Amino acid sequence: CEVVSAGEYASIGSRVATACAAGTFSSSPGQARCEVCPGGKFQGLPGQSACDICRAGYICVPGSVVELPATCAEGHFANGTIETAANCTVCPPGWYCAGSSSPAVQCSQGSYAGASGQSSCDKCAEGKFQPARGAASCIECTGEGGYCEEGSVTPTPCEEGSFGNETGLTS
Repeated sequence: CEVVSAGEYASIGSRVATACAAGTFSSSPGQARCEVCPGGKFQGLPGQSACDICRAGYICVPGSVVELPATCAEGHFANGTIETAANCTVCPPGWYCAGSSSPAVQCSQGSYAGASGQSSCDKCAEGKFQPARGAASCIECTGEGGYCEEGSVTPTPCEEGSFGNETGLTS
């Protein structure tokens, strides 16, 4: 008798090896049955020895043959290892999540997301700035010769003939 290859199986008394169906796999030779791809993985081809990992923004239930676009709510994202939309991850502070199959995105400079689960970032208010990406808050504009307009990345220096020596200046 011959031993079946990885990606195949044969039950007692089999005359031929049978390829594992899509959505299943057999990781080693000599198997009597194939295993179902676990949640977070998929396999679209028959006769395989492993399953592929679901990409970020997709859902793969056990036995998946394809990746399905995630349907996460706003403020949540799919990290690629989820089985259902109920397992979507809450967006962390400093990031925003549009929902559906969109990934988490860092807030840009001059903006912030102060809480978990935000679907958009807020611009820094007048009198504040933020030079970093992925911030959870903005920094008070210091009174060192500059001011901060809404959405400032850095304080704007006062023009010639003017000065600023107070915190939170807006012009």
